[in-house]
Amino acid sequence: MEFIGVTQNVVINQHGERLDTLSQNWNKFFIQCNLIPALLPNNIDLIKNYLKNLKISGFLLTGGNDLSKYGGTAPERDDVERYLISYSIKNNIPLFGVCRGMQIIQDYFGVKLIIVQGHIANKQRIAINRKQSTVNSYHCLGSLNTTDDLTVWARSEDNVIKAIEHTKYKIKAIMWHPERMEPFRKDNVNLFKSFFLESQKHEAPKAIILAAGRGSRMKRLTAKKPKCLVMLKGKPLIEWQLNALRKGGIQDIALVSGYQAKKLQPFNLKTFNNPRWKKTNMVSSLMCADKWLSRYTCIISYSDIVYSEQAVKSLLKSKGNVSISYDKNWFNLWKKRFNNPLDDAETFKIKNGVLLEIGNKTDKFENIEGQYMGLLKITPSGWKKIKKYLASLDPNTNDKLDMTSLLQRLIKTGLQIFATPINGNWYEVDSEQDLKLYNSFENLGIT
Repeated sequence: MEFIGVTQNVVINQHGERLDTLSQNWNKFFIQCNLIPALLPNNIDLIKNYLKNLKISGFLLTGGNDLSKYGGTAPERDDVERYLISYSIKNNIPLFGVCRGMQIIQDYFGVKLIIVQGHIANKQRIAINRKQSTVNSYHCLGSLNTTDDLTVWARSEDNVIKAIEHTKYKIKAIMWHPERMEPFRKDNVNLFKSFFLESQKHEAPKAIILAAGRGSRMKRLTAKKPKCLVMLKGKPLIEWQLNALRKGGIQDIALVSGYQAKKLQPFNLKTFNNPRWKKTNMVSSLMCADKWLSRYTCIISYSDIVYSEQAVKSLLKSKGNVSISYDKNWFNLWKKRFNNPLDDAETFKIKNGVLLEIGNKTDKFENIEGQYMGLLKITPSGWKKIKKYLASLDPNTNDKLDMTSLLQRLIKTGLQIFATPINGNWYEVDSEQDLKLYNSFENLGIT
């Protein structure tokens, strides 16, 4: 079940107790919008706990208290809502503000509020996207100007800003109270539905590059930098991956870092850190990206492989909640890498596009119908099943688990894993010899 996190007003009762409250009008409005509210306390520590344990699909910053810097008496609420704005940006979660909620968004992005006259009224004429409309208004603070971050889509007749939207992030806000306009107006209900529900339906897939390990087999080449910064044909491996992912249609890309993490900061990517990278394997690194995996369909990429945009596009189109890419013509590359290709190859069996076996040692070519590339797709539903399985294992087993072992274990649980063949070249960089070989090629066949 997914929830919309809703902030609350702070009220001080006759006994001096500070109460978190929310108008019951909001409950009726949420029902009309098909939204399930999770009421958020005005306590930072509890908020952090909520966000760890609840799948929050969006945030609503409601009306009420003035901001403390403008004479308000609820600094704890200011702290919570500022934290939620930062959290929504970092995790790409929709955030909507109403009245005071819009004011704290404006203040967060550097808009100065001023006292405005005549803005407490049951009815007030405004222009919404240049079309005349009538709303309610219950505020004494407002603004006439905005910043480059926030565009204005509604103003009052005296030019006070009544609605804003962030130019980059999924952040939107209004100064009127839709919950106080009964019967609820269809345009307000549709505004909330389109903002919260449609964003859930059409969230773009993301990519996660697993780059926490050192890659010790690269020896001196990774003595002072992560493996993904090793150069191939004049550019680091990670640039090959980023180029393929972006051309393949993915713009939001994150790293799971660990070894020499600071060396990856210049790429300005969303980063999940595996602080235990020395003691854990790849599955533990994957678990560090739980926030994205629980919410978005994700392409997972090893950081030591090079592939084409077509591999990404094919994987995105593949069916199933867990899918992997594989090369059915693997032998052509493996015979150049190894004197005996079977020394490194593992079992890979499929039937009707479904993976039956992976990752076991074999001395027979007939047991190898392809080579797993280190590129896979996981939907939130698939990740939920994977998490449930991982939770059944002891911590030591989780720490040591590599990806192919996990895939084989998941097959035994009955989880269907789909296999998508690639057409074209790809490369695994596992040693200095691999680099020497690939650099000797006139062309890698990947742009």
